[in-house]
Amino acid sequence: MYRAKTKSFEELKTDGFIIGGICDFKYKDATVNLDGDDMLLYYTDGITEYFNQKDEQFGEDRLKNVIEKNYNLSSKEICNKIIEEVQKYSGGREQADDMTLLSIKIN
Repeated sequence: MYRAKTKSFEELKTDGFIIGGICDFKYKDATVNLDGDDMLLYYTDGITEYFNQKDEQFGEDRLKNVIEKNYNLSSKEICNKIIEEVQKYSGGREQADDMTLLSIKIN
């Protein structure tokens, strides 16, 4: 979660299985309060574990940097920007994992 007012990140931790991994899985509820321009971003490890030509992963710090620089964009535009930056970082290297993003932004 990105807090626009404080320009900070919070990791939402809950126990459970990946979203959509098993049909009929019973997930636990969690509640979080969001302010204007706050954003939730759910992503698979295919985003942060994308490798470049030097076998270096994109990582969470680069992901956070993309969000900070582009938080004024819409949710869709931020997701597109993340994918663009990850692919640029890879330098054309073939990847084995999927990239999935879900962004929710409060206006």
